[in-house]
Amino acid sequence: MNKQAYSLLVLTFALSILADFVSCSPVQFEKQQLAPQPVGPTIVTPVSCVSGICTQHHQDTTTGATPQANVLFILDTSGSTTDIQSSLTAKLSGFVSGLSGVDYRIGLITADTSTIVSDSKNNYPDSVNFSGALQDARLVQMGDGSKFLTSTSGTTQVSVPQIAQAASACISSNYNEATCLSDDPRAIFAANLFVSSGGQGFMRAGVPTTFVIISDADERNSTSLANYGFPQGTQDAPGSLIANFRGAYPSTPFQVDALVIQPGDSSCYSQRSGRGGNPLIFGFQAPIYANLVQQTGGVLGSICDSDFTGQLGSIPSAIPAGNQINSLSLVCRPYHDLYTLSFTNLSGASVPAIPSTPDLANKRVNLSTPLPANVKAVLAYDCEV
Repeated sequence: MNKQAYSLLVLTFALSILADFVSCSPVQFEKQQLAPQPVGPTIVTPVSCVSGICTQHHQDTTTGATPQANVLFILDTSGSTTDIQSSLTAKLSGFVSGLSGVDYRIGLITADTSTIVSDSKNNYPDSVNFSGALQDARLVQMGDGSKFLTSTSGTTQVSVPQIAQAASACISSNYNEATCLSDDPRAIFAANLFVSSGGQGFMRAGVPTTFVIISDADERNSTSLANYGFPQGTQDAPGSLIANFRGAYPSTPFQVDALVIQPGDSSCYSQRSGRGGNPLIFGFQAPIYANLVQQTGGVLGSICDSDFTGQLGSIPSAIPAGNQINSLSLVCRPYHDLYTLSFTNLSGASVPAIPSTPDLANKRVNLSTPLPANVKAVLAYDCEV
């Protein structure tokens, strides 16, 4: 073997030994800079190893629960409110637009009941009230066929065709009693029927609830119907509704708002009575509804104001206690007990931090106050794998 061949053999043998040594040594990798993989609200990066210790980075994002609200409109459907009935879709659309960021339910019932009403007229189900669909506190069907609107319905679904049709028929007949809905508005009575019905799938216990009365009269036109032998009953009294609601939903915040002719408002009274020169159209001031509003801490507005949304202001909404986020969970106990916690709004901009206390043994971080609505808590840490 010549010298050159011998040198080549030695070099080959040395490389073979080195390769065996390397293959038996611990493998070391630099941390991989691969794109994160989103998994729901959590971002998990690929496993990376350094000096034989492998970890996986987690970034968990938790968003504060959305506030909730139940809003039930109670509409006077007598002939004098046909202008309101005809424009109800537009008014509801404007109202819904103001509830952005709220998990709402919006329903509608009428103040029309099938009980005996004024002028000795029996108010049984018939074609005028769609076979009773617009009576006795039944939720009025919306344009999309649903019984109430939700925050996923969208404003395009805000319509109440049956109400619009009933108003049109009444106007076309020149307010003929046989063609119009009841002229015996009983909003409180109807609200009591609604509560007694179990809420028809609309009510969510613990969610702030507002009943909104829209009328240019008062309960049974104040006391005027007593002259026809139709006095107010116990279920027409404000206290009855308050007691019934609190009995059925003891943990649910409740108030009544009313858009009516306020007591002493002679200007609105004159505007609603004889509207359009028609002597068959008249209104009543509403001391009974005003009293109910006062007792529940609601909003007393005017039916003569075209801007219903502005009058109602901010409909009460809240995050029920059972939905509040008071702690953030960890997938593991963080490597070296290290983690970062930051808070942002929905756009990703930083917001003031909420004080927190780690409970790493139980894999969580406790917040001093519940995570606010539409605030994101971003928790970042490594897990050893």
